[in-house]
Amino acid sequence: MGLPQKKEHSGAFDGDIGRRLEDAMRACDDAARMVLAQIAQDIAALHSDLKALAPQEITSRRIPAAGEELEAVVAATEAATHDIMQAAEGLLDACGDAEGAFADMVEGKATAIFEACTFQDITGQRIGKVIKTLKVIEDRLNASGIVKLAAAISDEQGAAAAKADDDNPPLEGPALKDGDGLKQNDIDDLLNDLF
Repeated sequence: MGLPQKKEHSGAFDGDIGRRLEDAMRACDDAARMVLAQIAQDIAALHSDLKALAPQEITSRRIPAAGEELEAVVAATEAATHDIMQAAEGLLDACGDAEGAFADMVEGKATAIFEACTFQDITGQRIGKVIKTLKVIEDRLNASGIVKLAAAISDEQGAAAAKADDDNPPLEGPALKDGDGLKQNDIDDLLNDLF
């Protein structure tokens, strides 16, 4: 009994494995390209969404402006309530010596005015809660990094746009005043370099 003989592989068999391996690698490459293309699309969509969301504008302008508007509402209602109560007190003082049905009616209406003016305290408290909520939203947006990410994206896009502008400066026409624009020597040098 001898040792089993080693089988020789035919070139066709090796070629078949090579072809199948190549096909498998190509399929992996294609799948990876598709996944990377989808990731690139998702990133572009995220950039667009962040730009549309404008978190920098929300935290730097809109939320503070909304808070200021609400504070102005509170101040205006306080002032109006004060004026209304002063007028009701004036009515009471004016008919202080009066007696009878008219005096009773004025006193009753003035009391109703004082009671109705308590709305200002309630609305002031509720608006105060809304202002605090806006501040919490602003703080959370700032803490989340969304604002910084959007700023970085905007800076990157702005730098790319500035670079594109530097590479292709606009033609601005003749200078509006002496000293602006290109000098004739600069234009001559440019033309000489081209030709």
